[in-house]
Amino acid sequence: MTGADIGGFADDVTEELLIRWHQLGAWYPFCRNHNSKDSIDQDPASFPDAFDRIKTAIEIRYELLSYWYTHFVLSNNSGRPIFRATIHNFPNDQNILKDNEFDEHFTQFMIGDSILIAPVVIEGATSTKVYLPTETKWFKHFQNSYTIVGNGIQDVNVPLDELPYFVKAGTVLFKQKSGQTTTDRVMEPIHIEILPNEDHKANGYILLEPGEPELTEHGQLYVSFDYDSIEISYYGLSTSEETEKKLNYETISVEGIKRRYYSY
Repeated sequence: MTGADIGGFADDVTEELLIRWHQLGAWYPFCRNHNSKDSIDQDPASFPDAFDRIKTAIEIRYELLSYWYTHFVLSNNSGRPIFRATIHNFPNDQNILKDNEFDEHFTQFMIGDSILIAPVVIEGATSTKVYLPTETKWFKHFQNSYTIVGNGIQDVNVPLDELPYFVKAGTVLFKQKSGQTTTDRVMEPIHIEILPNEDHKANGYILLEPGEPELTEHGQLYVSFDYDSIEISYYGLSTSEETEKKLNYETISVEGIKRRYYSY
């Protein structure tokens, strides 16, 4: 688990860099705004014009909290990090291997297996470069929608309002509306987002925390997608029919095409 002090510990942060730092820091496994008593206040409320942009960054994090939780459990069991260099997930990518200064050319990193982040870290910048490994296609998420993007080196427009993120094709993400507490979020219906690969397939799962709701051990919600069929399965649950009813999903989207499913 890692994460620098958002906003920086020493000296005074500017409003723009505080926004950018939160957009980056919302993807730290350990996410915390923290500074010394000798610096100006830098909590979001101290910068009213930045507040909504910082709130957007934090809400994206909490929307994906089940993804975070799953990778924390997997990291605990396997020792693999959550916060990863791109080459960790793509060890045979020759474009990365041949670039001895890759980390100087690109600020990017990955969270878990599927999500890639390329933050802006220079004041005044409104774009950045990202390298998307060529063995797969990618989806860019920005302002609650996805677009398919090419792979290789990309110039990405990054307005101050929101930091886009990239998802590897073939991934299924599980999202819930953010609440005031993690307990509130867990009770929200699950939104399943399917991002198929070139073979029109995708799969993914999340681990469900014991006790939320009524689980005595880690359960698993698994989704498999193959062109025109979707299979949704529950594993490792405490077999109660009532438990399955509480693990409800509300919507499924496949490349922006949404179908409505009623909660159990």
